[in-house]
Amino acid sequence: MEGAGIFRDSHSVNMATPERAFLDIQYLNKDFYFDNLKPLDKQKIDKIIPAYKSISLQKRVHKLFYDAGYKQA
Repeated sequence: MEGAGIFRDSHSVNMATPERAFLDIQYLNKDFYFDNLKPLDKQKIDKIIPAYKSISLQKRVHKLFYDAGYKQA
């Protein structure tokens, strides 16, 4: 998978952004429950999600944000 949403810290350790971690969890476990999506940057998610090449993931994430009140998810 592409490096979208991944950065390297000062100790040369690859770290996922919160948005990338959210998408990884959704990709691996479609039933994982999130009670608060507000800390996530929806624009970053929109930029990262194509790297997964998964229409079902895109639909699932869209629904999560829509259900949480983000009408332009």
